[in-house]
Amino acid sequence: MLVEAKAHVNEMTSKIKATDPHSIELIERTIKETKTFLGSEATMHTWLHHYYQLSNRLAYLYILNEKMKIPTWLALVNFIDDDSHKPTPINQWMNHYQEVFEEMDINFNSSNLLNRLVTLFPKSLKGDNGGVE
Repeated sequence: MLVEAKAHVNEMTSKIKATDPHSIELIERTIKETKTFLGSEATMHTWLHHYYQLSNRLAYLYILNEKMKIPTWLALVNFIDDDSHKPTPINQWMNHYQEVFEEMDINFNSSNLLNRLVTLFPKSLKGDNGGVE
């Protein structure tokens, strides 16, 4: 199980940070292969400079399941109304994911691999210690 957790939609925006040319080449090749496998015709720029973290997690999901044949799921955990930073209601999360998947040109009917992607929206709770439970 791979898990990626976010507390606000702005955390979804990310870009590749690698500087080593060999690393960049390997990352680009792997992301391109993943993107192609999922049938996405979005630009590599979108995958590498807008939503790199999600692209990276999808690449791991692809590699583990399709290349290594290790049954793996990816859980995207998105905390609702986390008031420790910027509370994000579920409708904002849902709209944002729709925009992200459209921009990345991810069609959930394009691959059975996407059946292994689970999106969760737990409600953030304040505990006695002031933290999220």
